[in-house]
Amino acid sequence: MTAIDNNLINRTVRLVPQQTAAGLIRRSIGTFSSVFSVKLHDISAGIAIVVVFLASFDLVPTGPRPVAVLLLLLVALTWGFSPKDSMGRLFLPASSTCFVVWALVSRFWTLNVFGWGDKFFASVVLVGAVAMVTACVGLETIQRSLAISTISVIVYNFVYTVLHWSTATVSIDEVSGGVTSIGWRGALNHKNTLATFGVIAFVICRTLVKNRFIRFGFAGLSVALVLLSRSATGLFGLAAAFAMMWFMRGLQKRTGAARGTYTLGSSLLAMLAVVAWNSFGTHVLTFLGKNSTLTGRTKIWSESFRVIRQRPWVGTGMGGMWADQSIEPTRTLVRHLGFTVFHAHNGYIETVLILGVVGLVLHVWVLLATIKCGLRVLTLNPRVAEFAAASAVAIVCLSFSESLVLGAWLWMPYLAMTMCRRAQKDVL
Repeated sequence: MTAIDNNLINRTVRLVPQQTAAGLIRRSIGTFSSVFSVKLHDISAGIAIVVVFLASFDLVPTGPRPVAVLLLLLVALTWGFSPKDSMGRLFLPASSTCFVVWALVSRFWTLNVFGWGDKFFASVVLVGAVAMVTACVGLETIQRSLAISTISVIVYNFVYTVLHWSTATVSIDEVSGGVTSIGWRGALNHKNTLATFGVIAFVICRTLVKNRFIRFGFAGLSVALVLLSRSATGLFGLAAAFAMMWFMRGLQKRTGAARGTYTLGSSLLAMLAVVAWNSFGTHVLTFLGKNSTLTGRTKIWSESFRVIRQRPWVGTGMGGMWADQSIEPTRTLVRHLGFTVFHAHNGYIETVLILGVVGLVLHVWVLLATIKCGLRVLTLNPRVAEFAAASAVAIVCLSFSESLVLGAWLWMPYLAMTMCRRAQKDVL
């Protein structure tokens, strides 16, 4: 055997273990994906969406920083295992992007003295994670992840209520701060939070869950959560979301001039519903244990407008209100109210208070853009269209007495628009 043959053998011996190990890893990944009919980037993206959903309702038992680190890891895994052209599928809706940028810029207003570590930035992390992972996966993965998240939280709320009956079936009164037996809160921090979750859960179950038995079963449980919360706002949002889904299904069946007639008739019915509420709404409020001040909300709104008049266009900026009750302008507002409050109990007033009229215009733009996206893909993917339009309408209605600006209400419209765009791309 020659020296050349010996050198060749030595190089081969040294290379074989390395090549064998790398090939083994690649074959193992391929075998795992083929056996379980999934891709690794789908798994990590799905987990990321579940974490985002749970974090929105404060159901992750850690602070915002561990959640941010976990999401960063999941995003890195998703992009690491995804196809190379995923960056080209990254979608940033103009409406949502402008709203987030304006909110970030508002941190520099002179009234902000609370630094950068607040709930808003936790919400921005959720939006960023959703944007990154949805660029790498298909529409099916997004729908499945939302459905799994929703069903899990529904089950958890009922199990938690059974195990912690004495605390899960009572809530804290917004005005007095005392415990009231009117309305369940389940595993969440307040009955109004449970009600808003129930409305969104109903929309997701009715539109994105494929199995008929599971769809109707968990949609019914979602309605039960809203009813047990005894929230007037929740009932209003639930009725509006159901009406929007009903409208979208009727619109899908019509073409041409019939669509215009159907839309006009639906609008008239909506106006009649408003008239009926004005006539009989007080009876509903009485049944739910409310009064004409909506449990003190009207007084909060009145005092909030005093602050708005000081900076109507740009607001106090993110962090400029509520974070410290001893600093202006929160101190004067709370003193006039006579009780402690941590938000305006109205999404639109809250937006103007913190982000000004400019922020409100951008917020409305986000919601209208979400509804428009739903209408655009109605014939291409009716389920996704219904989810987008109904979730946006639910947020519009729930915002009349709840401050739905951050958390799920920041990333969900973005996700809905992304799903609509993906539905268009899948067809084209």
